[in-house]
Amino acid sequence: MNIDAQSIVVMNPSSFEFGYQIHSDITLKGIRIHTKVEFVDTKDGKRYNTRGKRDFSNVSEVTKEDIAQNFVTEYKSFVRAL
Repeated sequence: MNIDAQSIVVMNPSSFEFGYQIHSDITLKGIRIHTKVEFVDTKDGKRYNTRGKRDFSNVSEVTKEDIAQNFVTEYKSFVRAL
């Protein structure tokens, strides 16, 4: 069950370019945070959604710096793919 989500969106001058979302889920095993990445492929112009490369399994130990670093890592991967 998704209980909350926050996002960062990168826009170029004319349109959406890259989106990064933090989702928190409640399961029987506890609260888990995971990322979702959304981007527009410059080759075909389509918008894609994918699960991020990182799950934060222990929500009590996640810091703002962890999330900022993860965003930078995901965005760098996107930029390199261009």
